[in-house]
Amino acid sequence: MKRAIPFRLLGAFALAVAVSLLAHPAAAEEKSLLSADGTLYQVHSGLAADLGVAGADLAPDDYVIEWAARRQDGSVRVGIVPGTQDYNVKRNLDLAFDEASQSLLLLWKEEVTPLTYFALMGENSPYRRFDDIWFGVIFKKICDHLGLLISCGRPFVRHSRASDPLVNLVKEAPGVGFNETFWEKVDGIVLKAPSPAECMLEVGEGLQRLPDPYMAKLGKAIGVWAGLFN
Repeated sequence: MKRAIPFRLLGAFALAVAVSLLAHPAAAEEKSLLSADGTLYQVHSGLAADLGVAGADLAPDDYVIEWAARRQDGSVRVGIVPGTQDYNVKRNLDLAFDEASQSLLLLWKEEVTPLTYFALMGENSPYRRFDDIWFGVIFKKICDHLGLLISCGRPFVRHSRASDPLVNLVKEAPGVGFNETFWEKVDGIVLKAPSPAECMLEVGEGLQRLPDPYMAKLGKAIGVWAGLFN
């Protein structure tokens, strides 16, 4: 999946946050663009230590995207794209420049997006409120296979709305027992693929082979989702 940021070098940045996940090792990437006024824009992605950048809130093993603008008069401006400082590898950098707004558009690819599928829940499903848990089981299974490290920190979204625990208990009851064996069914799937999207396809195919209507339906849905990234 491509992430995109339009930004003005003389103004503020806007950024979409991403899943924090570390894949290593990853070589630094570079992309450059020459605008009509002769300004050379460059972006680099990689570990802060490899890029030679430092800051009070920047760790050497943080993955960042660094930008630079070199004008014809010899002046140079550099900085870190805000919000890109995390443990997620940024690949496939791309740049575009909008002359009308004098804005630079930065795009990059984060390869774990195909893993972010929440299990079928609610209407037309026998289970409720286990979607995030079963998402995590599949996510961890594939990360272990690919040798990816998961970094857990402060949540990007904080859910603090109070709900009725008795109502929740009724909703969760059908899935309590199933939850105890869900991980075993997922763990029994043999993965051979080298990429997140291909691994999700293998998980989907494995679930469809199980003699359980819900798992077969979930496997089919996962296959449709993963197919969007191939």
